[in-house]
Amino acid sequence: MENSKASNLSQVNQPPEDFLPMTTGSVRRAVAGYGIVVVFIGLCAYYFYTHREDFLFLADLSFPDLVAAALSVAAAFVAGMFQLKPVFDHFRLSMRFWELAALSTTSSLGNLVLPMRGGSAALAIYLKKVHGMSYRDFSLTYAGIGILTVLTSSALALISLGVMFVHEGFFELPITVLVAGLFGLCVILIAFPPRLVSRGGRIRRVIAASLDGWHALTSDRLLLVKSSAALIVVLLCFTSAFYFLYRALGAPLPFFAVLVTLSVGNIANLVPITPGSLGIFDAVTIQIPLFFGLDTARSMTATVLFRTLSFVWTLGAGIPAFFYLSASVRRFGARSK
Repeated sequence: MENSKASNLSQVNQPPEDFLPMTTGSVRRAVAGYGIVVVFIGLCAYYFYTHREDFLFLADLSFPDLVAAALSVAAAFVAGMFQLKPVFDHFRLSMRFWELAALSTTSSLGNLVLPMRGGSAALAIYLKKVHGMSYRDFSLTYAGIGILTVLTSSALALISLGVMFVHEGFFELPITVLVAGLFGLCVILIAFPPRLVSRGGRIRRVIAASLDGWHALTSDRLLLVKSSAALIVVLLCFTSAFYFLYRALGAPLPFFAVLVTLSVGNIANLVPITPGSLGIFDAVTIQIPLFFGLDTARSMTATVLFRTLSFVWTLGAGIPAFFYLSASVRRFGARSK
């Protein structure tokens, strides 16, 4: 009986496919992800080349607003360090501040340069090796943060759309239906988490164990509140960054219009196909401001500047964090011998 339980547990804690060595399928996904990035960058370059006269405003960039945008991006990264802490506390993982900061920035750097959330996969391996966190628990954490991201982003988008409708008369049915549907789905998943009896084959047991874990997470209301608060702060910081970027480009948008843009963009950012969701997040943050009267050239420039600022901050913090974690792994290995 003990052997049977151990066997079931080892099956449940097997790492997902994304954490296994590169296979033909994962190589194809990586090639597809980088291919989308190349196509997207090529289209942006082509638009710039064929509409050069539309970008003359670049000579009049507001430097103070550009600095404010850069500081907002930095604040978002600092706030992002704490969005996983409530979940780690839930699983009784004790971490020093610098380790938590290094994990967050290294994961962000990996996700920015690798498709299919390569940085998150590396984070899972580190947590398994150093802290003994199972891949199943990490998967639950990752999925839970994703659901909370959609919940908080869609809620803020609905509030912003309501404000824009009352004060500006703005109403776009497709955007409203999309965010309302996503918000309702997340509320159902959190308020009425599904269950599955763990009988049958291995896949059914894995799903059942995952749903049991999801029940445990959603029953911890303080965890949900803390994680949601951190996610909202991150989103508001990124929204502020875009708000100042539009000001720097001489085309300020109402704050709630920017919040709608970033809320929907934040949801699109969860799509893991390309590195940093490049080309997916960007398509949203370029397209939605057009509904609010922004021209394509300024909308595209704001997104490119945001990407540049994000990459600079992530690279600057991520490289030292990577070496810090590498040293931690070596120290852990030395103690384990």
